[in-house]
Amino acid sequence: MTSKIIKNEQWTVRDLNIKIKNGEIDKPKCQRKRKWYILPKKNDNSIPNEKNYILFLFDTKNSVHAITFGEVNVNENDKILVKKQNIDGNNRINALIH
Repeated sequence: MTSKIIKNEQWTVRDLNIKIKNGEIDKPKCQRKRKWYILPKKNDNSIPNEKNYILFLFDTKNSVHAITFGEVNVNENDKILVKKQNIDGNNRINALIH
């Protein structure tokens, strides 16, 4: 039986952005494509969009719901690196980065 380790970490938006830019976080090919629009569609606020999500966070002084990552070993230039792969929260990550 393989033992699993579950960690809870808190990152700032800046930390998340740096981890993505440094290649520490990867989006696996199985992850669905972006579903949220950047701005609301005309006359339709029912479709989730990045602008309304960010406004919601500011208006409610809320934090982002948990974003789930898994860790994988990746061989890059004959070095084994541990990278985080996004499992859940792709649209929230995109909204925060944009």
